[in-house]
Amino acid sequence: MSVAISSFRLLAILATLLAGPLPCLALDAKLPANLVPPKASASQPLDKAAPLAEAVTEAKMAELSKALEAVSDRADKLESAMRATDKKSNELADEDRALRRRSAEVQLWQLAIQACTALVIAATVWQAARAAFLNRFNVQATAFLQLRDAFARLRPQLPLGFGSGFEEFPDTYDELYAMERYWHQSFDEWFLTQRVHPFTLGRLWKVYYRDAILKSRESPLMVAALSRAKHGSSSPVDQEFVDVVLGKVPDRTFWEHAASWVRDIFDSRGPSAAPANEARASELQSEWAAKAEALRRARDKRI
Repeated sequence: MSVAISSFRLLAILATLLAGPLPCLALDAKLPANLVPPKASASQPLDKAAPLAEAVTEAKMAELSKALEAVSDRADKLESAMRATDKKSNELADEDRALRRRSAEVQLWQLAIQACTALVIAATVWQAARAAFLNRFNVQATAFLQLRDAFARLRPQLPLGFGSGFEEFPDTYDELYAMERYWHQSFDEWFLTQRVHPFTLGRLWKVYYRDAILKSRESPLMVAALSRAKHGSSSPVDQEFVDVVLGKVPDRTFWEHAASWVRDIFDSRGPSAAPANEARASELQSEWAAKAEALRRARDKRI
């Protein structure tokens, strides 16, 4: 840009110099009236007119010099302004680069913070999932041990071979009553694993309790005990348990458990009608009350 200004100054000076002598060729036409030398008359000698023309030429040259100085000063000022503009432009460019560099650093810090946040969230989720996974097994183990302990206290009171298809009534009232209590215990195992906590304890039912409980329905006397244990209950849950034991309804799937959970929140079910028992179980149930009363009296006599 400095080279352009110098070139401009040089061209201005050359144009001014070239324009200077040209008017001198026709002084009579270009010079002001007060500067036009008088024409030499025939009586006036030529040597007196020459100094006057030289004076006019010197005055014109002085004016041209002043004009050149003014143009030079203007060119210097313009060059200074252009240099200041260049300097300001360079400063602005430096500031822009600094701002961009700072913006890039801020973006890098933001990305680093976001990455750290994502890692913290992932670690928190993993820790929570691990704790929930371990807690699920702990709950399963605790529930299994508690239910197993309750059955262990009941098992010595049951008659031998109670789940092997026998049809003979036991000899003692305690054994007969223990058969009813067995189904109460089985109901607790089914209800806890299939209704209260199906998503946490449902595996216990599928792995252990289902096969053990359904094995007992091979005995008609145990089926009669089941009907006796349900006798007088109008709860739909009790009826559902009986239907599950008798094989009338299949186990619920995951989605059926979820739908039941939602339905239990927003709806309520009324009591259902009593089911029809199997033929042999009905016959044994009709004898149940009399047998229980006789065994109870025999026990009281022994006491």
